[in-house]
Amino acid sequence: MKTLIGIGLVLISTLCYALITPLIKKASADFGPFTEIAISMTVLTTIAILMAFITEDMANINFIKSQKSIILLLVVGVVNAIGFYLAIRGFKYMKIWQQQMFGILTPILSGIFAFFILGEKMSLRIFISLALMAAGIAVAFI
Repeated sequence: MKTLIGIGLVLISTLCYALITPLIKKASADFGPFTEIAISMTVLTTIAILMAFITEDMANINFIKSQKSIILLLVVGVVNAIGFYLAIRGFKYMKIWQQQMFGILTPILSGIFAFFILGEKMSLRIFISLALMAAGIAVAFI
């Protein structure tokens, strides 16, 4: 049952993320990338702060004790802003389906980053998978 719940949650999440890209592209006709990021992230931040106070007792977080994690989250914010900006700029040069093809690299690249950052185990299969996915992207663009 846990697996079914997990699949359901991830499927809904995937649908939400798939919806974001066309919505952002449509909004990019009226706004620049940083304005889009500012507006959408303000909404996200507001909702996240409210939910953190309601469901996670955010008011009692020891920010001094959590300093390393906070620094990591600030880095995540910078990386997210860069990725978001570049994706929005990419709308000028590619169709959405082409741009999203690169998303198939995310699980493999995440595994590689997890190896270096978290020390997670990796096998040769991940590199073979990366090569196959890269070949698939190349075929899609030919």
